[in-house]
Amino acid sequence: MNIQADLTPPLPEGRWALFLDIDGTLLEHAAHPDSVAVSAELRSLLQAVEHRLDGALAFITGRSIAAVDRLFDPVKLRIAGLYGLEHRLTPSGKIE
Repeated sequence: MNIQADLTPPLPEGRWALFLDIDGTLLEHAAHPDSVAVSAELRSLLQAVEHRLDGALAFITGRSIAAVDRLFDPVKLRIAGLYGLEHRLTPSGKIE
């Protein structure tokens, strides 16, 4: 039996983008939205995935972008916040 040292699955062929929900997907639901915490491991994983997808990673959330930025600091991604009422098209771009 041959066990791979690197268990990272290969990316599918072609160009892909990954859109991630936060509450109930990346983070467990909590009694209050401010009681969730983001681990250093999750931050690191998100940065690695964003790099591997050449930036094609974004959050989709009901939270405001400002709240997500505080929660995931220092990680900033492309994002649609408040169910699409606000968005940031680049990690360092302005919120519209």
